[in-house]
Amino acid sequence: WTPRRALIALVLVNLLWAGSYTAAKESMPVPSPVELNGLRFTIAGLILLPFLWRGRRGLHLSRADLPRLAVLCCCGFVLNKAAEFIGLNLTTASDTALLIAGESMWTALLGWLILHEAMGRSSVGGLIVGAIGVYIVLERGLNVPSLGSGRHLLGDGLVVLALLFEAYYTVLGKSSLDRYPGLLITAGSVLGSLVVWMPAAAINVAVAGLPHMTATTWI
Repeated sequence: WTPRRALIALVLVNLLWAGSYTAAKESMPVPSPVELNGLRFTIAGLILLPFLWRGRRGLHLSRADLPRLAVLCCCGFVLNKAAEFIGLNLTTASDTALLIAGESMWTALLGWLILHEAMGRSSVGGLIVGAIGVYIVLERGLNVPSLGSGRHLLGDGLVVLALLFEAYYTVLGKSSLDRYPGLLITAGSVLGSLVVWMPAAAINVAVAGLPHMTATTWI
């Protein structure tokens, strides 16, 4: 791909990602964050599985690769999604969408620390502006730090934690692209996350009963 096409693709990915928060907020609390993630990644896994199966012969996967893929799965589709959706349930979709911008900040920082990517003055300036933006969202303005924001503060904090996991997934995934196809990283991580989400959702249903899903929720 040319740099321009890659940039357009990344912008499109972030637009889709931002839209998922509004859809999730509309759906919760029925189903719960656990059930929603279980449904979400079951549907995604069913869509991705045929592509993974078709390209299986081109996948040269050894046992030594499994720990790295497991970390990618946990950071990209388990730990971050747990923090992300529980946080979204406590805060607003608009807060979450604004905080998404912080992921690029964490990704740039981890890319510098882990991948030793160059970071110029403009990048440092962007990190500072991003940090100020995250602070303004968390504190509802340029206020003195306070723990009095309660439910929203906890929700926003969980979203920021989710973005840290997401950024680490992005950086680790970037460093893994020379060994694995992008399809394997994405499909493997999504399908692998079901090892956690399906039992967790089943336990949630056993305790609380089946969620009353409306047509709007399914859409």
